[in-house]
Amino acid sequence: MMRKSSHADWNFIIVFFFGFIVAIALMATAFVVGVRYNESRKLQIPTVAVFASLTPSFTPTASQTLTSTPTTIPTQPLPTYTASYTSVPTATMTPFPTNTPVPTLAWTPSDTPTRPPKPTLDWRYAPTTTYYVTTQMANVRDCPSTQCRVLMQVIYRSALNVVEASMGEAVGGDGTWLHVNLGTTDGYVHNSVVSLVQPPPPTATPVPTVPPKRGTMNNPYPSGSWLQFEGGQVRTSQIVRPANSMVESFNMFNSPPAAGAEYVLVWFEVRCQQERCEPMADLDIRLIDSNGQVWGESLFEVLEPDLDMMEGIRGSTLAGWQLFEVPIGKGLSLFQIKWPKWISDPQYVRP
Repeated sequence: MMRKSSHADWNFIIVFFFGFIVAIALMATAFVVGVRYNESRKLQIPTVAVFASLTPSFTPTASQTLTSTPTTIPTQPLPTYTASYTSVPTATMTPFPTNTPVPTLAWTPSDTPTRPPKPTLDWRYAPTTTYYVTTQMANVRDCPSTQCRVLMQVIYRSALNVVEASMGEAVGGDGTWLHVNLGTTDGYVHNSVVSLVQPPPPTATPVPTVPPKRGTMNNPYPSGSWLQFEGGQVRTSQIVRPANSMVESFNMFNSPPAAGAEYVLVWFEVRCQQERCEPMADLDIRLIDSNGQVWGESLFEVLEPDLDMMEGIRGSTLAGWQLFEVPIGKGLSLFQIKWPKWISDPQYVRP
């Protein structure tokens, strides 16, 4: 029978294995150290041999006397140098070439005007005499010519201080120009645009009187005029005041006017100029009294004939009464009429 391994056997094996490993490591270390030691010895041996060969072998003698023998140094003569001068060549001046004259360019007159000569004083004109511009606008130029630059413009009746007179470009056969001083500006004006006498103030141009528009409240049409509207023409031709009894005669059921008031009947004619005319729907007629109070139509009384009850077509003429109720004795000033009643401007006519 095989005997079971014990823990003691395994411990012995492990100790033996580790001991073997340690022994091998020590032997390897010793080998490496020995190799390196031998290499270092080989490097030191040549150095010792060299120093051994350099050991001096000298046997001293009893005495030695040194005797100095002078040596003669041969003398050599110094070289002699003779100065020699080389002449410098004399510079020869070469004359510059003669300049070729530049041809003189002849100036050809162009459109640029020739500036007139400096003005000369003409003692016919007193210095600093006041002249006045006689044209609507006068040009002040920088020289006495119409070709010279315009410095400024002066208006009609302007006063100019004339310093002197001179001759320049003739304008209209007159070559006299006046040298004027305008404070910060000196210039020239032609003699034809100034005078010693101040001209009269300009006459105001009358503004044409435009007659006021007819048919307005301030300029109404006279009584009996036809008023033109988009849909046709309208006019008044008869007024009845007071019309109380006449209204009562139209219909026994018509109401009398209020206390202190009276009826006014107005006869209107309408010329229809549209496809269909209905005065009740088309026209808005009002009466304005002398105090500016506006009175509308009385709509509940029966009139014979009643304009509001009529209808017409293009080309027809409608005529009938319109009734107003106003204070007794109140003056009648205007009739205000609109056609169409909602969007047109009103027109006015006297009763």
